[in-house]
Amino acid sequence: MTDPALSEIILKAYSAAHAPDVWTEVLDQLTERYRAKGIIFWEWRGQGDTLKLNAPLFSSNYKREALNAYLQRHQQREYADQTEFEQKSLQFGRLAPDKIDLVNERDLYPNEDAYLATPHVQELLRHGVRHRYGALLDRDNPFHARFSLQTGETRGPLSTDEQAELAALLPHVAKAMDLAEALSERRTKNTAFLNALNRFNVGVCILDTEARVIDRNNEFDRQIEEFGAFWLSRDAKLILHDQVNRKHFDDLLEDFRHHGTFGARPRKEALLVNTPDKAGALCLELLPPAPLQETGARAARYAVLISRDTTRPIQIDLHSAQRAFQLTDAEIQVLDLVCGGLTNPAIAAQRDRSVETINAQVKTVLGKTGTANRTQLVRLMCNFPQTL
Repeated sequence: MTDPALSEIILKAYSAAHAPDVWTEVLDQLTERYRAKGIIFWEWRGQGDTLKLNAPLFSSNYKREALNAYLQRHQQREYADQTEFEQKSLQFGRLAPDKIDLVNERDLYPNEDAYLATPHVQELLRHGVRHRYGALLDRDNPFHARFSLQTGETRGPLSTDEQAELAALLPHVAKAMDLAEALSERRTKNTAFLNALNRFNVGVCILDTEARVIDRNNEFDRQIEEFGAFWLSRDAKLILHDQVNRKHFDDLLEDFRHHGTFGARPRKEALLVNTPDKAGALCLELLPPAPLQETGARAARYAVLISRDTTRPIQIDLHSAQRAFQLTDAEIQVLDLVCGGLTNPAIAAQRDRSVETINAQVKTVLGKTGTANRTQLVRLMCNFPQTL
């Protein structure tokens, strides 16, 4: 990816992970690059009869009131489209689960006439929208991070080259959005990122391009002391003890092109660090060097390291996780206790089951979620945060 303008958009997307207001600028630049009518991120909210489609992010040429009014008129039709879109995306993903595939109206409808005849498309045509493209940015949680781009009749459909470029760019957007979730738990709209570091329940460390520590929060200091996974050199460089992870970490810090390699499964890019004499592991994720918007020094680029202690309890949306992975009631209860930091013997005692039974249930949950161990499982479940 050698186009400087495209590289700048990608770096700005990584900046948006810690500065949410930047997302609109990112989407506006993508809209302009592809001469689109606009871009919308969709997500599902609620469950059962209260399940509704929502648009948390969109480019500035769309207006919140107009989007809400459109959804109110055509919620049922868009529900059908989104359901078919999800099924097609997951179907395409069976051959390459990590790949982000673009789905368009030709994949959702038997022919063009059937597409153009639907009432919601007729309304979109009146507003200049003719072609629609969508992509699941997180196959592990298909209820959120649904990218969509719309083009008009005059502009026409995206070319093959444009679709290939967009498919290569979206893994970076997917990772930025995924890590934005980890950084949003304790941030409010009026709280600056750096000032909020000690409110995060994950370890956060700000690094320059040479891996020198610029700032870090109390949780990160605690992890350094308790896990012994890092050490600081005399010139304040952060260095991992683990040699294999150190090489991967250095590559991620060196160039954003090393990121986004797992497409629609950004969690798989995390580094898992086990340390002697310490239960559990650290799950490390890195936002590549990008402008830290609030510093005001746009020439300076900083990386953000997010470190999660997987022995610490996390609160998850059990209903969404159960639906996503088709877990039984017993399996979702076991999963909840795993996310609460309990060991298998402790879960067995609490559920009044044998350890062998719990071992088998945990193994089944790992298989259904496509995770190799409890650490990966906990990292995956961070994609299903419990909302208040």
